[in-house]
Amino acid sequence: MTDYPMMQWTPERIRAFWDYESRFPERYFTYKAGSALVTRLSPFTQRHQTVLDYACGMGHLTAHLLAAGYRVAATDISPESLAAVSTRFAGYGTFDGAFAPETLVADRRRFGTIFVCELIEHLNDDDLDALMAQLPQLLGRQGTILFTTPNDEPLAESDVLCPCCRQVFHRWQHVRSWTQGSLRAYLQAHGLEVIECFAGTFSGRPAGRLRRLARHFRPKRKGTHLVAVCRRA
Repeated sequence: MTDYPMMQWTPERIRAFWDYESRFPERYFTYKAGSALVTRLSPFTQRHQTVLDYACGMGHLTAHLLAAGYRVAATDISPESLAAVSTRFAGYGTFDGAFAPETLVADRRRFGTIFVCELIEHLNDDDLDALMAQLPQLLGRQGTILFTTPNDEPLAESDVLCPCCRQVFHRWQHVRSWTQGSLRAYLQAHGLEVIECFAGTFSGRPAGRLRRLARHFRPKRKGTHLVAVCRRA
């Protein structure tokens, strides 16, 4: 049996991948489950302060946060994403703009709640450590950081082969899998107090009789996503 090497994700490959995927918003977790996520995590947010959508992409979570009545700022490393989000929400009175993370740090902006949704499974060690060094610089006093990531994802089940380069890559560019234990330990080791860390499934549910039938026939399974609620230690 042929042993195919794993593809290495370079910045150029990551950008090309997500430039293509941005054409299909319905594939994004925050597009499909953002409303349920915002509702579920509302007890951990500070409504009187601006919420930051970190790694906002095309603004799917930003849209749900604005719809829920929050004042929202967005940040991303992609200039194209920042331009798209700025244009998309320009008419919203509670939209505080889209900026590069470095700009927010330089301007000493602070936020009561920072959402870091579906990001940490994509980052290599260096980028993950850089993120953890940057987030405290954006967090207000007594602020909260909310992380989400797939729960105990079996990465190999989503591997696909590129028939051109004959290398294997994860369908969604994931490079690591987190469990409740590993996520909690990592965040604590990087200076955060983990208030809660739990698994949940964030999706719309059928109503009425259909909901009862779904509960009856759906097999029990663990929550598909992890949530870690953190603040400075």
